[in-house]
Amino acid sequence: MSEISFSIITVCLNAEKQIRKTIESVLSQTYNGTIEYIIIDGESTDGTTEIVKEYIDRLGVFISEKDTGIYNAINKGIRLAHGDIIGILNSGDWYEENTLQLVADAAAKGTEDILYGTTRKWDGATEKGCFDIYPLEKFWYLMAFPHPSTFVRRSCYDKYGLFDESYRIAADYKWLLGSYLEGATFRQIEAVLTNFMLDGVSETRLVETVTEARRVSFGYAEKFEVPDGIDALERYYEKALRNAKAREMRRYHEDITCDIINEAFPNKVDIVVWGACDGVGDVIDLLARAGHHVVGLVDNNPSKAGTEMLGLPVSSPEAGLRDGNNGVFIFVTGHDLEIERQISEMDVFNGDYMTLDQLKAELVNFYDMENTCVDGGQS
Repeated sequence: MSEISFSIITVCLNAEKQIRKTIESVLSQTYNGTIEYIIIDGESTDGTTEIVKEYIDRLGVFISEKDTGIYNAINKGIRLAHGDIIGILNSGDWYEENTLQLVADAAAKGTEDILYGTTRKWDGATEKGCFDIYPLEKFWYLMAFPHPSTFVRRSCYDKYGLFDESYRIAADYKWLLGSYLEGATFRQIEAVLTNFMLDGVSETRLVETVTEARRVSFGYAEKFEVPDGIDALERYYEKALRNAKAREMRRYHEDITCDIINEAFPNKVDIVVWGACDGVGDVIDLLARAGHHVVGLVDNNPSKAGTEMLGLPVSSPEAGLRDGNNGVFIFVTGHDLEIERQISEMDVFNGDYMTLDQLKAELVNFYDMENTCVDGGQS
């Protein structure tokens, strides 16, 4: 059997902060066979194209021109691809170093049209486990496996067509479900193939994602038997839409919270959290999501000094704030004035600080102002 060749397609737009990691994950693959790397840029206006050009000698194709959307750009890449197997890796996501070797090994064992594996999730620098993989029989109402860890034989696009560009988010689901119903064959690779950042459109525009997925499911409803009938499918999507709205509101709240934190700590400084107590892990996660690094905890309880909590050292305030340039987030409530006075008396400290109560007050003010604007706009 001849050596399997790959075409990997990355589409991007104004991705200067993410594109390098994506590119290097492809170019550093342990697979020794042919890898054609195709990058389709939507005419970025930041530094994306300059970064891509640093790797130009190692790319198969690089195009920077306007497109009509993600799937229009992906379709351009597919038309240009020459590899036996095509993978689509979005900007900001990255492969494991042996991903293509694992796919090649699996492809050599059979003739399946579509190969797929596990996708690990990341929220910033925090690993969030892996996406679930479901039996293919559930394809009629959900994405059985994530698209970033999907690899398709190029001949399948000739047989089943390209992505439907009338969709903005769920064209991959439509293509996979349609291919499944047309008789495409699948093979699962039981390994993590791709790392996925949770800031993509399918994760941030959840309501639109569910709405498009519903359109896909009902569009194919006549081609498969829906357990418990169409009414059950409608109830499923009604629940999914409610959950999507709730998740979007929760993420919106988190984004506003991060903005307020960053106003208090504008220079992305290292943070010391004051208060080694229950619940501090949530604060650490929130600060990390806002882009800050927590370097330790401080507490006025002398019995906690010299211990660890959540893998972080716990110190007395005098020792923990010795580096005066760190920011301080005061997690202890009810003692704000005492702690602020204690901080002001430390000659070595000249950084910024914020209390949990201040954060809560800022959030209340924000939502009060937002409600005022909404009510005023409706009057």
